[in-house]
Amino acid sequence: PRAFYTYDAIVQDDNDYKSEHKMLVPGTGLMWLKSAPRSLNALDLESHSKWWKEAKGGQSYLINFLRRWKVKRLPFHDFPNGAYLINKIKTKEALAEERPYIVHMNMVKGTGSVFWPLV
Repeated sequence: PRAFYTYDAIVQDDNDYKSEHKMLVPGTGLMWLKSAPRSLNALDLESHSKWWKEAKGGQSYLINFLRRWKVKRLPFHDFPNGAYLINKIKTKEALAEERPYIVHMNMVKGTGSVFWPLV
C-alpha cells in the first residue's frame, strides 16, 4: 500500500474515540515502522539511553520519536483498542457485525470478558 511509502509509522490510535481533541496518542501494541535510518536510529537504545531510562515502557519511549515523524493512525472501526471495544462495540454480537481486522485488548482488565470466547 501507498502508506508504506508515505509514513514513517502506522499505529493504532490510542486516543479516546469520543474526544474532540485528536492528539497523537499512539498505541504501540499494534504498529508498523518503516525500515529506514530514522526508525532504526530510534530503536538504538544505547544512543537514546536518557529517554529509555526515563520511559515507563516502550510506548512512552517511542512517543519521543513518533511526535516528530509522519504518522498514520489506524481507524478505530477497523482496528479498535480496548476502550473502543468495551465502550462503543460492547457485545460480541456487535463485534461480529463490525468485523474489525484486529482488536488490541489494551485497557481491558481481568478475566471472563464478555468477548471471550467469540465463537
